Amino acid sequence: MQCAYHPKIEATGTCRDCLKPLCADCGATGQCTVCAAQDAARDLRQTDRERVAGLEARAARKKRRGRLRMASLWSLLALCIAAIGWQLPVAVSSIQAEKPLRIGTYRTDAATDACIANLWKVARLLQEDRQPPDTLICPVSGQPYPRRSLPDGPVYLCPQPERHGLRSLQVSRRNPVPEVIK
Repeated sequence: MQCAYHPKIEATGTCRDCLKPLCADCGATGQCTVCAAQDAARDLRQTDRERVAGLEARAARKKRRGRLRMASLWSLLALCIAAIGWQLPVAVSSIQAEKPLRIGTYRTDAATDACIANLWKVARLLQEDRQPPDTLICPVSGQPYPRRSLPDGPVYLCPQPERHGLRSLQVSRRNPVPEVIK
């Protein structure tokens, strides 16, 4: 039997795929050149399929990571909005003007609050060892705050606390918080 590719040479083996007779030179790999080329093409197509599958898998992972990242960002945004909503009353109250503090809880009108605010100013001046000016007057009565001298320091009183609906409204250096007595 002669070699399928070299008809003048005697065949020493056969191709393992197509069983064509091959000489020693052609049969060194165990395949004929046609079958070797087909195997190489098949391996190339397989490699291409694997490469494409790898690219598709990478693209799918990248898409999942992108979706996860977007979901995380939206969750973070929702959390921030919730935190802002929770803290909004505190922020609004910090912007609003504070009402004067007084001992006890009484419902008072704006004029009484203004009188108490003036007594806070008097208390600050007393703490700084300064005398309040005579121009500081009660907004209801229009009179300056009278001073009463006591052994532990001066006391400043509202001139007409009954017009505020109170018995007494006073402040002193010893007690710098305006004292409201109903």
